[in-house]
Amino acid sequence: SAAALHEDPAGIRALLLDDRPRTDRDLVDLAGRLAALEHRVARAADPTDPTDPTVPTRRMDP
Repeated sequence: SAAALHEDPAGIRALLLDDRPRTDRDLVDLAGRLAALEHRVARAADPTDPTDPTVPTRRMDP
């Protein structure tokens, strides 16, 4: 998925190790990737996170 690609630690590492001059767009992209990775790590640390679509939720019938 696009989100998984965006959170790819290897891709982030490659961006950080790239010596080319960075544009504002590069920095915005890097910030977005780091934020997505941070969110992924937080979700992994809290398996009860209701915003995680991979965690099945129980439906309460009335």
